Amino acid sequence: MRYAREHNLGKIVMGRPASRRWWRRDAFADRLARRAPDLDQVIVALEEPPARALAQTPDNRPFKEKWRGQIQGCLVAVALCAITTLIAMQWLVTFDAANLVMLYLLGVVVIALLYGRWPSVVATVINVASFDLFFIAPRGTLAVSDVQYLLTFAVMLTVGLVIGNLTAGVRYQARVARYREQRTRHLYEMSKALAVGRSEHDIAATSERFIASTFQARSQILLPDANGKLLPLTHQQGMTPWDDAIARWSFDKGQPAGAGTDTLPGVPYQILPLKSADKTYGLAIVEPGNLRQLMVPEQQRLLETFTLLVANALERLTLTASEEQARLASERESIRNALLAALSHDLRTPLTVLFGQAEILTLDLASAGSPHARQASEIRQHILN
Repeated sequence: MRYAREHNLGKIVMGRPASRRWWRRDAFADRLARRAPDLDQVIVALEEPPARALAQTPDNRPFKEKWRGQIQGCLVAVALCAITTLIAMQWLVTFDAANLVMLYLLGVVVIALLYGRWPSVVATVINVASFDLFFIAPRGTLAVSDVQYLLTFAVMLTVGLVIGNLTAGVRYQARVARYREQRTRHLYEMSKALAVGRSEHDIAATSERFIASTFQARSQILLPDANGKLLPLTHQQGMTPWDDAIARWSFDKGQPAGAGTDTLPGVPYQILPLKSADKTYGLAIVEPGNLRQLMVPEQQRLLETFTLLVANALERLTLTASEEQARLASERESIRNALLAALSHDLRTPLTVLFGQAEILTLDLASAGSPHARQASEIRQHILN
């Protein structure tokens, strides 16, 4: 609702929910209608299941590679819990139980900062179990002689989980902030590099270099020649040959094709049109090393921004060339006018004298009745014209 108010929107289009859970009394549309009765709602039916954007690029990495970070975090959590327990048993025997709880919670915070949410959950559970086994009578068992410690365990577990989640959230936000800062820096550096490009080859080389460093992908820029044929400006080693028919379709339609799109998604590369305003200047063919990573929405938006910067740079070159041609035409016209003005000024005096002499000759011949008077009159008229 806040977004609709800020952008002066009066109609919201939403999909029809597939099913309603028993614990949900009202649908989202009903709640929205109560809160914003002035907004029109259009509910559309879903003819097919939601598109599986990443189903075309399944994660085929081994189990250890996919969960290496989480497994490492859990192992570190176990080790840190063991170290904390040993330290407490050796040197902190006289400490009160509440102080030992704080020490265990500190370990949860450290694990959450370093490895995220799930390792912090493991650390919380292990810390509660260790605290019960080694510091609460009877020791060595999970049984407790004092019922009040059950509340202590529950509070310790709850606080540990909350702290772990909050710390993991802060860690995630910090990672997002770093990514956004890195994205802004890449855009700034690419814009600055493209601004100093003086030829199409310079722009192509710059864009391919930044795409390689940002997305770990090989790329090529295709531009049409005088006959309209799309040709690469540089040569990339090891890049999969692209289909000229797909490239031509993408260039003519101004639509992306290839991996992650609705047009031939099975190919291992993505074709993006270099489009600015209503004109397509060329194509960018990107072949990533990890296709799944390139399909992340943030990466796709960043890649689209890169192509827009390249298109703007090519448009700048086109406008600069047109401006240079217009300037040359204007200078050529100015020189022509100046030359004509100079010639007309230099020829005015001789022509005036010649016209006067021809007029005198015509009058003399006419007064003398010479048969050449008519010929002299024609010569005079020719000079006048």
